[in-house]
Amino acid sequence: MKLKLTMGKCFSRLNWIGYLSSFCKRTGALVLVLAFFGFAAMTLSAQPGSSSGDAAMARAESLLNARKFKEAIKAFNEVNARQDNTCDACYWGIAQAYWGLADYKNTEENCDRVLQYAGANVRLEVLAHALKGVAAHARAVQGDRGRFKEAEREFQAAYKLDSGDPHRATFLFNLGLTELQNGEKVEGIATLKSYLGQVPTGQAADLARRIIANPRLASAELAPDFSLRALDGQTYSLGQLRGKIVLLDFWASWCPPCRDSVLFVSELAKRFSGEPFVIISISSDTDAKVWRAFIQKHKMVWPQYRDSGYRMRATYNVHVLPTFILIDQDGAVLTRQSGWGVSAAVVIENLISEGLATLASQNAQSSKLQTEK
Repeated sequence: MKLKLTMGKCFSRLNWIGYLSSFCKRTGALVLVLAFFGFAAMTLSAQPGSSSGDAAMARAESLLNARKFKEAIKAFNEVNARQDNTCDACYWGIAQAYWGLADYKNTEENCDRVLQYAGANVRLEVLAHALKGVAAHARAVQGDRGRFKEAEREFQAAYKLDSGDPHRATFLFNLGLTELQNGEKVEGIATLKSYLGQVPTGQAADLARRIIANPRLASAELAPDFSLRALDGQTYSLGQLRGKIVLLDFWASWCPPCRDSVLFVSELAKRFSGEPFVIISISSDTDAKVWRAFIQKHKMVWPQYRDSGYRMRATYNVHVLPTFILIDQDGAVLTRQSGWGVSAAVVIENLISEGLATLASQNAQSSKLQTEK
């Protein structure tokens, strides 16, 4: 649930972090982060088939690596024109640039041109199929659900071609998630189990197991894991809080809208005391004394953490204060509200109540099943 709200907000002092989370923002499919981010990092740096001696090609690649995507497209087109528009590496660079611009249709079309001219360059074929797959997937989650099948075909093609590559299983992981998102539960679970047969450990493997146990997570926005030591001396991690509703409150004492929201957060802490609900306030204050004094003055008795290195803000891609991120008992994001106002308060409070009701119902059903056994 994401609403466009007009409200008070503070733009943070942290510069925009481009650690590839832009893909998540564009597609709304955070469950694909682990697999797709690994691929995106590879595609934005690799340039199979390019000529290091060609100054024009080197310039085009440099523009691409600098994320100057429009300029890169123009530069690659100029090189391609001198090669009678048959340059596979040029089309590959253009495809990546369109991906960077979130123009997924043109990304797919240029991947097709890569495949047309790649010849015996199997590695380039693999990358083109894989990038076309993530582009088709992005279009699918944006509403063109028919592209899910296209994405599946591309991941299958990449997997079959890439028999010797160490990243091969990534395509299998992507395929399983896409199948589940397309309603193919049996096929998706089977594919993820095949993935686990090849990659039994690691973050992606843990995620695959979670999704196999709870297939709805394949279509959810999963919150990144974290571990932090709060002001009360306790350590909190998302894994430890599984089974509870969690509200992450990103704020700072120097931010006026944040100060305005403190009473609301305090009331939430009191209202839902005793429930499986945890608030963690994550401050961007640079002065520890000022931060502690503010907390004490306003009796902020729930867990408090000072994010002095902006690690949590980077993890959750937070650039506006305050930002509230509500996470359900399975680690899925229920809502992200940036800024402060009445509308945000209503959304957050209602979703907490609904989430706790759902959790109570699940727990009651589980207890009933245990009793019947």
